[in-house]
Amino acid sequence: SGAAYSPLNNTLFVVHNGNCQIDETNLTGGLIRSITLTSFLDCEAIAYFNTTGNDTWLVVGEEGRANITHIRINSSISAITYGDSNTIKYDLGLGNLANLGLEGITYDSRRNLYYGVKEKTLMEVYQINLSASPATTTLFNATQVFNGSQGTTFTDLSDLYYDNNTDTLFILSHESAAIANVYLNGTIIRNLSVSHMTQPEGITFNTKG
Repeated sequence: SGAAYSPLNNTLFVVHNGNCQIDETNLTGGLIRSITLTSFLDCEAIAYFNTTGNDTWLVVGEEGRANITHIRINSSISAITYGDSNTIKYDLGLGNLANLGLEGITYDSRRNLYYGVKEKTLMEVYQINLSASPATTTLFNATQVFNGSQGTTFTDLSDLYYDNNTDTLFILSHESAAIANVYLNGTIIRNLSVSHMTQPEGITFNTKG
């Protein structure tokens, strides 16, 4: 459901919904190991946060709960339980969004902010500041941005990635089979078709893009 690149070992962390599991893979998709997530619900989003020593910190988002959790992972951790010592939970104040909720999350290290997307009904792009109250605000009107007026029509939002090099977002729609590169004010820069893929739901960059 989502993917995050970790520079520590040059690997990907891929999150699965349903049973909520994280797979660490190499860059060609070969499985390295699996990490069980217990008592997490419908994990649809994952992002890289930082590395401290041998620990990789990831952010996992649950669709219905619309919360995010920082998760600590290292080579000795194979299972994590919601609320244990390897997790830090944050309530985004969005309530329960059921199956049309938080689909993607990404971290902006420039500003120490997160950006998230709500799948549909209505589509939303959020800015998340965990030090502010409220923590979650609307970054731009996604329904208006993706209604075709700028040449892009999306029917859902599946994931997003913040690119520090360009200070822009890459937003994925699996239903529309496209990625939109947008400024933080919602102005669309360009589109990329991913129609050759089957239900793409995650996007991330490595050090080369």
